[in-house]
Amino acid sequence: MPPRDTGTHIDKKPLPGDIAIVIISRERAGVGYTKAIWDMDDDPAGNVLHVAAHGITKEEVEEVLENPDGIETSRSSGHPIAFGETSGGRLIAVVYEEVDEDTVYPVTAYEVE
Repeated sequence: MPPRDTGTHIDKKPLPGDIAIVIISRERAGVGYTKAIWDMDDDPAGNVLHVAAHGITKEEVEEVLENPDGIETSRSSGHPIAFGETSGGRLIAVVYEEVDEDTVYPVTAYEVE
């Protein structure tokens, strides 16, 4: 049974120097992380555009982080990688940095063939 969505909360936090972090929190019953930190959508160095460059959406990343099929460690970066299938049937890998026990910063994501 898929996790139950119990609501979405969006919190924008401005930081010095035109940097903003958008925290999207989807509280769900289940395993995995419940919060992902996303940079501004138009930040050329941000994680949103990095993920999108691989044809992956923020929603797909969050799906996998909330209910990963498995977690390993990247041999190249040392960051954790969550693997999982999206509701659309795509198998993706999400490389992330753990902020705390509930929160991650997605670094990149890509489809696994």
